Formats: sequence, C-alpha cells, structure tokens
Amino acid sequence: DYHSYLITSLDLNTVNLEPFQYGGTNISAFRLVNPDNPLVRQTVKNWTSIDAKQIGKKINFAYDNTSVIKSETALMYDAVHLFAKALHDLDSSQQIDIHPLSCDNQDTWPHGYSLINYMKIVEMRGLTDVIKFDHQGFRTDFVLDIIELSPSGLRKIGTWNSTQGVNLTRTY
Repeated sequence: DYHSYLITSLDLNTVNLEPFQYGGTNISAFRLVNPDNPLVRQTVKNWTSIDAKQIGKKINFAYDNTSVIKSETALMYDAVHLFAKALHDLDSSQQIDIHPLSCDNQDTWPHGYSLINYMKIVEMRGLTDVIKFDHQGFRTDFVLDIIELSPSGLRKIGTWNSTQGVNLTRTY
C-alpha cells in the first residue's frame, strides 16, 4: 500500500495485472497503442478472421483482444504501411526502373534517397496514431496515453506529446 510505480514499458497493458488491482498501490505507465482506436480494432479483427484453411495450417492467434497488441508489432505494421505508401507515391511521381542489384557490389538503387525523402514527408494514420517525421527522420508529434491501474483495470488518465507535454484528464 501507498507506493507509486511508473512503468516505462509501453506494453503494460499486455500484462495480467489482476493480482495488483486491489492492493492500493498506484501503478502508472505510458501506452503507445490505444486499444479503443477504431483502426486498431478493425486491424485486429482482420488479423483474427484469416481463414486457416486458405493457408493450409492451424493458426493460434494471440491477437484476439486489442489490449494484447505489443508496441513492437504495431510499429512494424505501421512501418510496412508507411514504406508501401511512400513507394506508391514515388512510383506515381516518376518512372521507377527495376534492375537486379548484387550485395557484393557497391551499386545502389538510384531511387533510394527519393524513397527516404518521401517517407519523411508522408503523414498518415496507423496503429500508433499519426505517423510523421522531421527533416532528420525522427518521429514527431506522436502521442502516448498515460494509463493507471484501478480496481476496474487499466484506465486512461491523460496523454503526453512532444509539443504540449502532459495533459491529465483524471477525474476523482
């Protein structure tokens, strides 16, 4: 009782916290993936509705609940979609020639820098909300939920972002 913990893992919501719910300890954390986001819910629904017969093997889905999506999974999903969008936009703006490259040679793909620049200017929504980069390629304007363990489970009590800082919405 009467202790406070700030968990720095972005995946606290994937851990079973039931043994700690009624102990009176203040457990708070940050969360990157909001399980109430409609895009997250739809994506999880799509993942779990794959027909196992179509791919010919049994599948054990661990993502039948939006609260178990790990940040790493969501970030990888967003990265692939960002790459695909940038590649599509690049292909729409100029003729992309495809020729084989060898890993042993010093040759590079002539459109590589253009693709990177497209990825820096693209702004899109993903499982981790808005995806936007600065001119150096660092992600900007992302939002972290501040969550707290209560007797009813984890609940959102505020947000943090790089431009506005902390905004607590907790009600007593």
